Amino acid sequence: MAKKEKGSINVKECEPYKVFCIEFEGPFTQTGEKIGELIDWIHEHGGITASQPIILHTDNPAPAMMEHWRGDICIEAMADGPGELRPDGDVVAKEIPSTTVAALVYKGPVQGLMKASNDLLSGLATLGYEQAGPFREVMLDEPQEKGGNVITSEELQVPVKKLAS
Repeated sequence: MAKKEKGSINVKECEPYKVFCIEFEGPFTQTGEKIGELIDWIHEHGGITASQPIILHTDNPAPAMMEHWRGDICIEAMADGPGELRPDGDVVAKEIPSTTVAALVYKGPVQGLMKASNDLLSGLATLGYEQAGPFREVMLDEPQEKGGNVITSEELQVPVKKLAS
């Protein structure tokens, strides 16, 4: 696994994730609420979370997503005790396959996520790669309020493949 360095793009292999997800379409600002709903569902169904949330984007980040975003809100989870945690209702189980990703660790105000996402996407060709799957955000810590700003800590990831020569 590549070393995580703030502000630099690293290419690394990601292990597969087995996750529970809620599909969501609406303002991106409501993803935090959807994360809370998924965590509540996991706890109400006798489960415990095994990871921070993973946000799978249907479309690449763009200014319009603030008003109209599409994707999946996901969390690794397991039963808390004997038995198995099973999806139902709006919650589905899926596996995010192992893949090679270009990754950028971002820690700062949520307002800076769009620029960091664009930096990641625009830096792929320089590294000899192109996008090969949907953009995703892996939360590293819970967002914190600081000085009137919401500070987030995330690893932005995009599945990649080598550019054809």
